[in-house]
Amino acid sequence: MLLRQLLREAIRRTGLSYQIVAGELTKRTAKGISTAMIGNWVSDQKEAWHIPAYIVPAICEFLGSDAIQRALLNPDQRDALELGQSLRRISALFEKKATQAKELARLARTRKGKR
Repeated sequence: MLLRQLLREAIRRTGLSYQIVAGELTKRTAKGISTAMIGNWVSDQKEAWHIPAYIVPAICEFLGSDAIQRALLNPDQRDALELGQSLRRISALFEKKATQAKELARLARTRKGKR
């Protein structure tokens, strides 16, 4: 149910029709994906229909949401992913601050040279 809900929400957020999503997934996976298949994957009443694993990366990339992939991770994997993302944000912040410090130092040298 969670994956169905996540897929439904991701498609809804894009505002794209099932037809467009199916066409794009067909291109990205080289498998025949129909609008009926998309409808079955998002329907809570179609419990026999499941999103195939090979489709998940293409869905997430195309729809711009990794929520389905994240839902498939176990808690340790989610923690590791969040830690990695936090480290990347911290690293980017340090890079930005280092660039700003270099620029301030350059400006200070320029001002000093004008005196």
